[in-house]
Amino acid sequence: MPIKRESIVAALAARLAGITVANGYNTNAGANVTIWRVTSFDVNELPAINIADIRDEVIGEQIPLVQDWRLSVRIHAIADPAQLADGTLRMIVADVYKAIGVDHTFSGSAIKTDLETDEMELDQKESRLGIATINIGIHYRTNKFQEE
Repeated sequence: MPIKRESIVAALAARLAGITVANGYNTNAGANVTIWRVTSFDVNELPAINIADIRDEVIGEQIPLVQDWRLSVRIHAIADPAQLADGTLRMIVADVYKAIGVDHTFSGSAIKTDLETDEMELDQKESRLGIATINIGIHYRTNKFQEE
């Protein structure tokens, strides 16, 4: 049985994979959703979304032997620099927020999702890519000493 953290990240990835123009979004960024991808994206793979669950912390114990957690997730939206002038990166950010808003509890796996920050930049290390970083916090609950 997967741990709850893994289930939540998988549910987030599945939700973001639904970002297509056919589903009523602005972009087709859902065509390439990855989790913890560490290699660079090629321009023919764009737009793309990469998810990283970067921190998990216990934020409370409401009932004896039950813990509340806050999972910090960083979502990178990546766009072809040739499309930045038309606002593609901003549209992907809006699409990510819209997708999360469909059900911010991920069918009851989480208690709630907080939208925190987003920022945009040009990555010029290997090739120029437009990158938006979206930070969210997902709250969930488990039995104490168990992550399932």
